[in-house]
Amino acid sequence: MATTTNSSSSNLSSSTSLTNTGALTEIIETYVNQPWEQLPNDIKEVLGSNKQLFEKFVKEYSMERQLNYEQSPVQHFQNKNNYYLEMIDYLRNNLRLFPYQYSDIIINELSILPFQFYSEMVYTIMKNEKSYDILPNFTAADVNRLMGIGRNQYIDIMNKVRSKKWQWRFNKSILREQLPNQPIDTKIDYWWIVDLFPLPQQDFIKIYNTLSPDEILAIAQIKNEGKILACKIPYGDLLSIYRKGLIHFHVPIYSDDYIVIPPLKGFIMNRTPNDHFEKLLYDILVTLDERTSVKELSTILQVDEAMIKSAVSVCCRLGFAKKKLKKPKNINDQSEDQFRHSWQLAIDEYHSDLQVNDSSFTNEEMNDRVDQLKNTFLDETKKKRIGFLFDSSLTAYLMMGNLAEGLKTHAVTLFEVGKMQNEILDEFLSELDKVNPPLENEGEALKYYTHAITLRNTLRFLRYNKHFNLNNSDGGIDMIRCESLNNLDNGTKNRILEMNYSILITTAPISSKALNLPIYNLQNNNLSLQSTESQLVLQSQSRNVLYHFYGPPLPHVSSPWFKLFVFSSCQLGPTSILFVRGQRIRKLPNLFLNHNTINNQIDNNKVMLSGWDQEPYAVHTKILLQVLNESLLTSPFLLQLVDEHSHENNTFDVPFPFERNYFNINNNNNTINGKNIEKNEEENKEEEKNFVLDDENVMELIVDSVVNNNEDENVTNVDNNTTNLELTEDDLNQIENIMNKLNDKLHLDYSFGSVKMIKLNNNSKNSKNIILPLDLYFGIPLNSFEINNRVCDVIIRNNLFSEENLQKHTNNMNLMCKEFLLFIKRNNSLNNSLNNSLNNSLNNSLNNSLNNSLNNSLNNSLNNSLNNSLNDKNGSNDNKNDNEMDGLVDIIGSNGDVIYPSKTIYFNGTTIEDYRF
Repeated sequence: MATTTNSSSSNLSSSTSLTNTGALTEIIETYVNQPWEQLPNDIKEVLGSNKQLFEKFVKEYSMERQLNYEQSPVQHFQNKNNYYLEMIDYLRNNLRLFPYQYSDIIINELSILPFQFYSEMVYTIMKNEKSYDILPNFTAADVNRLMGIGRNQYIDIMNKVRSKKWQWRFNKSILREQLPNQPIDTKIDYWWIVDLFPLPQQDFIKIYNTLSPDEILAIAQIKNEGKILACKIPYGDLLSIYRKGLIHFHVPIYSDDYIVIPPLKGFIMNRTPNDHFEKLLYDILVTLDERTSVKELSTILQVDEAMIKSAVSVCCRLGFAKKKLKKPKNINDQSEDQFRHSWQLAIDEYHSDLQVNDSSFTNEEMNDRVDQLKNTFLDETKKKRIGFLFDSSLTAYLMMGNLAEGLKTHAVTLFEVGKMQNEILDEFLSELDKVNPPLENEGEALKYYTHAITLRNTLRFLRYNKHFNLNNSDGGIDMIRCESLNNLDNGTKNRILEMNYSILITTAPISSKALNLPIYNLQNNNLSLQSTESQLVLQSQSRNVLYHFYGPPLPHVSSPWFKLFVFSSCQLGPTSILFVRGQRIRKLPNLFLNHNTINNQIDNNKVMLSGWDQEPYAVHTKILLQVLNESLLTSPFLLQLVDEHSHENNTFDVPFPFERNYFNINNNNNTINGKNIEKNEEENKEEEKNFVLDDENVMELIVDSVVNNNEDENVTNVDNNTTNLELTEDDLNQIENIMNKLNDKLHLDYSFGSVKMIKLNNNSKNSKNIILPLDLYFGIPLNSFEINNRVCDVIIRNNLFSEENLQKHTNNMNLMCKEFLLFIKRNNSLNNSLNNSLNNSLNNSLNNSLNNSLNNSLNNSLNNSLNNSLNDKNGSNDNKNDNEMDGLVDIIGSNGDVIYPSKTIYFNGTTIEDYRF
């Protein structure tokens, strides 16, 4: 027996180690629906021939995914009630939500209420003196809804029991005295279903003797009629018998229901666990809109419809979603919609919230709207909208500072839900209207005000703009957080984007990690270049994806690679070195030995460091060696011999498409100033006709109060285009030359965004000032009133959203992406020894298979599309890079979707060359 025990223990140990490598999970997912007897012999050997171990992991697999007993493989070796009892223990121990979808079994048969479930959970974590933050977001929200225990209440209870010192130390049960013994008053929607809780007879009689006559009548009505609508019982009586534990609620969701996501209230931001069901809840929040039915949602997410209904039901139960319903009739009408007078206020409030979420409809029109949605169920002809993409930094700006009293609720919605639908933008914009500019120096806070106000102006500009003439669009706009969208798989993202949006526009700049959209196909004949986890490969695609995207067309466009590409394209930029991750620097490059005399590019001995995961920052050369070596442990870094934050140098943004009259010419000096841009009378009339911001006067007030009344440079640099920057005619010529080169090389004719530049002021009388490009951003900038205004203006005046220009923009971005990725490949060749070993192992398989099959089709298709696009550029680049296109299938060396450099790269101010210490 001892031998058997040791063997079994050994098998358990070896098999458990498989879990850490993920091998066991893969086996379970593959063979989960097969009983032990039908498993292949080699799989049984991997599991140590341990049937109990296999059943244990199958059971955990089923409980983790909350599978129905009838659909779970546990039915082969466990009875139904025991399975759900173990599921309850598993979910409670892992701090998961109560499984409301199995209420008929867990509540009606096993007699376990959600309040009891959470009471035991909270007691356990308090007894172990755990932090409140370990509760996942949705679990914390449900605990607060049922028990009234939020963060402050949790801390208060823990302080009370800890104050008893020795008693608490030896008797943890005193904690139960501090916990509520029944649910608190909670919000009940009138369309919920009431069901009796099956109490034991003795317990029921004990509670029954305390009931009022009205409460007894309510219990009798439920018992006689079965599951009934909540609004058929007086609200006060219903709440009372609920708190006494006599009833529970079902929240019914049907296939043709439409759901609205209002601004989040009562959401608790703790942590997001690795939980399948909670991930599904987040996926639903970012995917849902009031025009998508539950059945359509199931198709989009490729999730079983029953599970979707359960998750949507939980969102409605927690108050994070509302079901679109026709308002019920008055009690005087003899119909099945009748309700008690006590519900009138709750029903009015419910439908008032729906009307606020879609302020264009009255109550009567809302009822018609619900009927219309039901009649057009699964209609593929619904109008599309504009998708406005942003990253988490924008939500951080809206949360920080006291911008407006009600703004934080919307910021939490943008962050946690990841989406704000067009229907609730009116309420969001009204809160942004309450944002007032700071009248005194508020330092960093000015950045938050700037982003809030430019966001408001941008949304009003894009929303229902009659000048866009977008095909099949209703003119509405949805705000979408990129990080939330990235949590969805590529197939789901494509389905959402294709179904709902005619064009996508991003804020600028946007984080490279935030943006990961499979938008641009470098394709012809369904061939596309996409970034995968380990390499850039050519893949075939079964259908087209959305083309009309105004933002960084590849995630790498927001990385240091693109800076080098910009510098190389216009053959001008700050001297830069791109170091490899893990590289150890023993001494500073020779460039620093006499850095003060190099084109005046360094002021006060500071340089700029740019990584893949953070914004550029200035570092003093005295500590550069230590900072650089520490930083290179985690990421490659781009070192630039220029200080963007220098008091002597000036940074500014130039919008594109570029127009020289953007600058105001005054007495042979030119100034960039948000309120002093000269235009002739005809231009002013034309702009007023085509584009007028709703809050132009407010914008001028902000510029006046910030620029003229605040002398502190740290404040005025927040909006670097509102500072007075003197430009000579030579400076303008340099800017125009840079913009013309970028426009030609990067094909920016039908795109919009801004180029960040720096003016290096030369103190020498005989030397001219130097203007260099620093970066290029696609999208609509929110960090400057003036640039934001100008970019919006150029969209209208150049008619960029016409069908013809949309297609030209897409073609140009396809071409730019090809050239950019070729640039990375040329300048990222691996070291000779590694390159030789890779070539020896890959050439036979990769070249023979890919080159033979792809050379003809690839060269023909890509070169034809390349030549056609280049012909649109006056034939200046015909037949460019024909042979190099074949090399796009080579491994470049990437980490996930991030392409890291494999060698040190040196830009000498005009060209890129190999650099050696």
